[in-house]
Amino acid sequence: MVFFIMRFATETLGLPMAYWLVPLFGAAGGAVGGVMRNDNKLALSVVEIPDKIHLGVVGDICVGLGGASATVFLFGNTLRIDPKTDALASILLISVSFLAGVFGKNIVELAGQKLLRQAEEKAKAVATAEVAPSAAVSYAFAATNLINTGESIPKALEMAELALRYDPNSVHALIEKARALKRLGKVQEALATIEEAVRLRPHEPKSLYNRACYKSILKMNPTQILEDLKEAFKSDPTIRKDAQQDPDFESIRDLPEFKKLVAEG
Repeated sequence: MVFFIMRFATETLGLPMAYWLVPLFGAAGGAVGGVMRNDNKLALSVVEIPDKIHLGVVGDICVGLGGASATVFLFGNTLRIDPKTDALASILLISVSFLAGVFGKNIVELAGQKLLRQAEEKAKAVATAEVAPSAAVSYAFAATNLINTGESIPKALEMAELALRYDPNSVHALIEKARALKRLGKVQEALATIEEAVRLRPHEPKSLYNRACYKSILKMNPTQILEDLKEAFKSDPTIRKDAQQDPDFESIRDLPEFKKLVAEG
């Protein structure tokens, strides 16, 4: 079995012939490790009782082979062993194989854990890539519905933050998070959140409109508020009617520029 595996590795996979040292010294290391674990006694493979087999040195050699192979082939990219270009690489290969054989059982367990972690990480990455976009959209729409119905603003904030956990660049989720924060009286936080939405999509009318709302509530520069509204109306003229009755603009409602802007069109 070992012969065919190594022949496949060297002839098909193109590994250097020096890699034949791996099973040889891995087996030797396994035997030495078995003697060390048995108080310097060479325990042979025996059937102790009909339903129990003690593998002894045969098992130690097999585990040594597995440990050496796992170390060299699984961690080869880290070890960077290349016997073709470096004479010392063969010595390193022998040393690693022998020590891996001595501690074969532990090495096999570590290699198995590494493979399981890699498989788990790959599965999570695939799941995230497939699930994240739809999950973000679903949570963002849930936040929209909760805010529009006034059912539960804290729950709406939670839904928006869940959406952003799946997609940190979701403008929809950022808008809903800002709306929820504003309704909870956290207008400064709402403004900081909507600024992120505007940064991601500068001409999104809902983001610009809401930024104007929060700036008006905080009684900031009227010129900036009017600029945001003008840009928002340009992209979506239908929201001009909302601005006419929106209580968020009480601080600028009497300004001639505001009256003219919301009355145009």
